[in-house]
Amino acid sequence: MDSETHGGTLALSPALAAEIEAAAEQEGRPAAALLCELVEHGLLERRRWLAHAAQERQRAIELGIHDPAHDEPMTDEYRLSIREKIDQGLKSLQEGKGTDGAAFFAQIYAEVDDLERQGHE
Repeated sequence: MDSETHGGTLALSPALAAEIEAAAEQEGRPAAALLCELVEHGLLERRRWLAHAAQERQRAIELGIHDPAHDEPMTDEYRLSIREKIDQGLKSLQEGKGTDGAAFFAQIYAEVDDLERQGHE
């Protein structure tokens, strides 16, 4: 399935083209119409997400919990490391090795307060 664009042709992989064709047939509508709807929906959702992310980033900067000088794109490796940490945490909870969240954060805040006091001495 190729779709004409203003600048040329948009080529889809055979597997993706087959998925689109099958979905369009199932819905009883032209594949081009389905594809346009999906792309439009995806673009709108992406724009909303980017706008929301920008607002959250600005809020974090204003709260002093984000340093824009250290912005880096999220890599696949970083995402994988975060997922692995989440999996480890879930496994730990399933094994009954959980920690009281309030107590944990109280300890973290106390340590941060100590560090700040040391920095001002």
